[in-house]
Amino acid sequence: MAYSINKIKCPFSNQDYYRPERRTIKCEGCIKYFSSREKKEEHFKKYCLDQWKECPYAKKLNEAYEEDAERLVIAYIYLEEQQKEFYELYRGRWPQE
Repeated sequence: MAYSINKIKCPFSNQDYYRPERRTIKCEGCIKYFSSREKKEEHFKKYCLDQWKECPYAKKLNEAYEEDAERLVIAYIYLEEQQKEFYELYRGRWPQE
């Protein structure tokens, strides 16, 4: 059964990759394999079209992105503070252009 890519709600789904004849679904750099097309269709209907936030893979991706976002914010704050200190230490010591 073919689905309109407009109905796919999961933000991690690779919508260009979905093919009903295959036993795979491609999500965010991962190809999930199923033992049958029927099992793939069950998963697809349940998670990719409607309840994507309940998908085990989407949950793990959300957690990873939240952790990475937190680390990036901390790194940015650290970098900004270090940059201020660096400019204070070397004020007036820059080569003249």
